[in-house]
Amino acid sequence: MILQETVLNIIKISKKYTVPFVQKESFSEYILSGFKRKKSIEKFTKADKFINVLNEVSFSVKKGEAVGIIGKNGAGKSTLLKIISEITEPTSGSIEIKGKIASVLEIGMGFHPDLTGRENIYFSGILLGMKKNEIDASFDMIASFSGIKDFLDTPVKHYSTGMYVRLAFSVVAHVNAEILILDEVLTVGDAEFKYKTYKKIKELLMKGKSILMVSHNLSEILEICTHALILEKGIVKSMGDPFFIASEYMGSIDKSSEINTSNYSNAIQQTNKIFWNELSYAPGNNLIKIKSVSVKAVGKDCDSIFMKDEFFVEIDYSTMSETFFDIAMQIKDISGSPIFTTTTALSEKKDKASYGDYLCRCFIPANFLNEGVFSITLAFLNASGEIFINLHDILFFKILLNENEKEKPWEGRLIGPLRPLLKWETTKNTTAWK
Repeated sequence: MILQETVLNIIKISKKYTVPFVQKESFSEYILSGFKRKKSIEKFTKADKFINVLNEVSFSVKKGEAVGIIGKNGAGKSTLLKIISEITEPTSGSIEIKGKIASVLEIGMGFHPDLTGRENIYFSGILLGMKKNEIDASFDMIASFSGIKDFLDTPVKHYSTGMYVRLAFSVVAHVNAEILILDEVLTVGDAEFKYKTYKKIKELLMKGKSILMVSHNLSEILEICTHALILEKGIVKSMGDPFFIASEYMGSIDKSSEINTSNYSNAIQQTNKIFWNELSYAPGNNLIKIKSVSVKAVGKDCDSIFMKDEFFVEIDYSTMSETFFDIAMQIKDISGSPIFTTTTALSEKKDKASYGDYLCRCFIPANFLNEGVFSITLAFLNASGEIFINLHDILFFKILLNENEKEKPWEGRLIGPLRPLLKWETTKNTTAWK
């Protein structure tokens, strides 16, 4: 086995900001004083306050890996990227870097607003360590990829947010750097540019480049990254397979709903499966406890599910007492858009479920879903159709491209979340116009 070289090693990075505690004259006091500013309006009553933005963050990135960082606002994600990009210094800790780093961080960072797009390509390229002759050689490719060639002689202060990111990513994507740092690059821009960006990132990974990216969009993390980590209040909470990390993250988010009783943080994650060893940790309520949710191919023992496979979603649950309910399931695509919703009420007659353990399976036909990443949301409804348990994005799973289709003449996956194998028929039209 060939060991991958570590190109980025983050070792116990911490960042602490000092916030002086200053008690100033309040706005009401200022008004009541007749708008007269006093020379001594500040009262130092407490010691300076320290804010720990990052606390001993450690992880590594290997050659050819894409590591995604997810977390709530204020978790320290952007601060971490700025430290790695050497824009700001850590309070403590160290970083080991093998190779050149190129970053796309805040909108417009590395651009001068009064320079044109053309001038900023050179300006940004030089900041990223490129020589003029290297920029000259790559200029046409950068301009073409950005899709804004007609605006290259316009000062970038007149650019839209999408145009900023287009040009910034285009420069970074053509820098001869070993590590790319991307902060919410795919949150702006139209669908065409996002597709080009996805494709370019995949191409760079195939060439052995390494990528560290921040995104609030889990679909981007699942589509691009080989590893992911959750940053919570400046601490690495979890790191591992993107599917497991995404499930854990979604389970930890407060949905601000009384009917949401999910708790995924105590779950055990496996490929295409999430389960709980102890019923007390399992999501649910005093009526029903969900022990596991899994996705399995019919007639196969392996975890891989291909487009050609019939598969089923299996829900293992326990009822605590006699109760009537239905189960609804929604499958969403990589963008979080619902593809379809189904329910047991449509296909089976339900009586009251007595105390005990049950397996409920929903079968999905072969050649139905396209290659890609999908998520499962489950809801349990009472006799009146009201939801009393709601499990948002409880499990992510992946449908793989059929192996025999890798040699087909088209490139990559077909467009859309569904890819049914429909019947086509061609016959000679004997009544065609002469």
